[in-house]
Amino acid sequence: MNYIEKSYNINKTAFVIGGLGIIGLEAAKALSDSGAKVVIIDIQKPNINTKNLLKQKKINFERIIYKNDDKFFKKDFYKIIKKYSIPDIFINCAYPKTKNWKNNNFDKITFKELKENINLHLIFFCWFAKLIADQMRKKKKIGSIIQIGSIYGLLGQDMSLYKGTSLRENVSYSIIKGGIINFTRQMASYYGKNKIRINNICPGGVLNKKDKNLKSKKFLQRYKNKSPLGTMAEASDVASAVLFLSSESSRHMTGQTLVIDGGVTII
Repeated sequence: MNYIEKSYNINKTAFVIGGLGIIGLEAAKALSDSGAKVVIIDIQKPNINTKNLLKQKKINFERIIYKNDDKFFKKDFYKIIKKYSIPDIFINCAYPKTKNWKNNNFDKITFKELKENINLHLIFFCWFAKLIADQMRKKKKIGSIIQIGSIYGLLGQDMSLYKGTSLRENVSYSIIKGGIINFTRQMASYYGKNKIRINNICPGGVLNKKDKNLKSKKFLQRYKNKSPLGTMAEASDVASAVLFLSSESSRHMTGQTLVIDGGVTII
């Protein structure tokens, strides 16, 4: 057995939903470098630097606009599937949210805001995965679906991290990520007979060097102190896990949650 070839030669088609985010883009790059034909699908447009990167890595890009009904899937999303064929690998890092996302804390959230975010994020996220699994089954693909969750789908948010900062807990986020994790288990149970694997990756805090102003230094330092490794994750740490779950090395894994958090969830 050639373990290097088994792990890193991914000669397959991969879709990355939400592929312009820091995790999605790094995962797309890693897959492309490993031989995969990669298609990024996102609601945003790539900037000039990202366009150049996609061209250099030979990564395809498709823009989508979410519509609040299943017509989006029946029309727009199926156009992409028809264009590129059913993927062997589906990376689900979509992160749609409302304009008032920052007010989704216990003091300010409204019923309408909670409902809209769950509809937009949780339902779309799960429906993407189901549709892809159904298409993989129809074409008898031995596929891998990888859902990007969060440790806050496993834990309650630590309120002490936010004290004295402008950051707050997020009610919708924990509901959504918790739902995704268990939906993945349910999907894995159902589609296992079709040789389709569905797994979660749950990162802890991921450092975004481009968005220094979005997080308080106090919060970052507290989070690092909470981690046994004393660090936050980088997008490349998550991308490495994506490669593993995309490859034959993980062929006997399904319904699992791979936690990448520097040890935060163990204490």
